[in-house]
Amino acid sequence: MKPISKLMSKRPITVPTTAYMCTFCSAHAIPRTRKYSSTSTSSASSLPASTKTSIQPQSQAQSGFHILAKKGITRLSTRRLISLRGPDSMKYLQGVITNDIYKEGLNSDKKGFYSAFLNAKGRVLNDVWIYKDLYADRGKYGEKGKEGENWLIEVDAKEVEVLAKHIKRYRMRAKFEVDVVSEEEMGIYSCWGVEEGVEMKEGTGIMVADHRAPEMGKRIVADKGWDLQRDLEGIDEEAKMQEEEIYRVRRYLIGVPEGQDEILRESALPQESNVDVMGGIDYGKGCYVGQELTIRTHHTGVIRKRIIPMMLVPDGETLPGLGELEYKGGNLAGCLRGNENIKKLGGKRPVGKWLSGVGNVGLGLARLDEMGKWMMEGHGKEGNAGEEFVVEAKDEEQGDARNIRVRAFPPAWIEM
Repeated sequence: MKPISKLMSKRPITVPTTAYMCTFCSAHAIPRTRKYSSTSTSSASSLPASTKTSIQPQSQAQSGFHILAKKGITRLSTRRLISLRGPDSMKYLQGVITNDIYKEGLNSDKKGFYSAFLNAKGRVLNDVWIYKDLYADRGKYGEKGKEGENWLIEVDAKEVEVLAKHIKRYRMRAKFEVDVVSEEEMGIYSCWGVEEGVEMKEGTGIMVADHRAPEMGKRIVADKGWDLQRDLEGIDEEAKMQEEEIYRVRRYLIGVPEGQDEILRESALPQESNVDVMGGIDYGKGCYVGQELTIRTHHTGVIRKRIIPMMLVPDGETLPGLGELEYKGGNLAGCLRGNENIKKLGGKRPVGKWLSGVGNVGLGLARLDEMGKWMMEGHGKEGNAGEEFVVEAKDEEQGDARNIRVRAFPPAWIEM
């Protein structure tokens, strides 16, 4: 018997150690630090567990995520780049993103950081990565650009033209150029399970630690012709190119939303979308677009909803319990279009929304006081482990509808 920390209570309890345990149940193995870490797993068909943001991940035996290659790299066709080049680019970005470009960018050894663009009402336009464009040689500002003048913005591929137009529209008289980078020119990759010492060879691209959540690995921006084994120093032969769907399933099990299918444009709030706990908001920086509501939400300390991992349960299967978040494949998520309401079985009021998924797992926006309540029973509190929630799948051609049961699993790296 080992003590674990409860997500919804400070009082420790004990549970038997099992072969399959989600991060919620294995939080006892997680020290609170800000150090990035990536831990290898012992099975080629195992997925590392989600743990507390920017903390040491637990061992594979504790994780319970048993899919996918333990090491790999994926090119993300769902992400594109925008280039900003010019003397006013950094000042402009500082006024429109949620993170501090001076602290995280110019005055840091980091080559990139996570952030978001908001509208004036404090709703998310786009979740983004901002990179120092170390090799810019394009346009009238590119060749002569000084440090801090050339930047790359990574954004949802479906939103790249929209965001580029948004930047140009509000650029006013600021001196910088804006261009969408061709997919043939540069690409974005996610790399996981590799050793801490792996680095990009000089001049081949940009590599940054993906600190949004533990086990997310590293982010790579590379030019055309980049080669995994040739251009990554210290990489071992076990790391192979993987399908992009594997990256999606890993994100869903860990609980990391990405793109506007999951962080709904002009609807989602940054805290409800985990932008805060994924390191994308600096509450100490000066004014920026959408700051007022973001700061007010932070100071009230009340966040009733979060995007969290969810598991679809077929008819006839027993509802999963604590520590049983598991990818089983299938096509249940394919029956859902996204943005469907989740309700209690027999209830009328929505308690969440299904956002996106693969197989039987995905992400949803959940009211924590409703969808997280079933987990309390295992933590010495009043709850209902048998409480059922359903999402309605509609067949538009046939006009039929059916309910699919869904379970929410608040991850340990998010303090509810």
